[in-house]
Amino acid sequence: MNVLSPPELDEWIARYNYSRDAWAGHLTLVDVREQHEIENQGQIYDSIHIPWGLAEHDSNALVARFLVHNKEIPLIIYCRSGRRSRLAAAKAIELGFKNVYDLQGGILNWIENNLPVQSDTQASVALG
Repeated sequence: MNVLSPPELDEWIARYNYSRDAWAGHLTLVDVREQHEIENQGQIYDSIHIPWGLAEHDSNALVARFLVHNKEIPLIIYCRSGRRSRLAAAKAIELGFKNVYDLQGGILNWIENNLPVQSDTQASVALG
């Protein structure tokens, strides 16, 4: 698993004008926090929401949501502070994803770096 700093991730996403439509096929950005966390803290750009809590309740659903994504392109995962995203990244590697990245320090570090978040009303919270 690789680690990306918030400025590095911002640079990657900037290449695609901060649009999931533009970066589709080039990278996958996944938020593994729970819905209430997204509502409270916002979301990084147009992330795909795959809540890590599914691992406890329905691991097959969690796996299915990951497996709809291309295993060959970079998969970037984040959570609140980095713990759940590391677990999710390990699971993604186990599932055969080739280029897995963990956002260092999660969305808290992203916010500390003064990078923008979408509010829940702006975010497109896709279930993958």
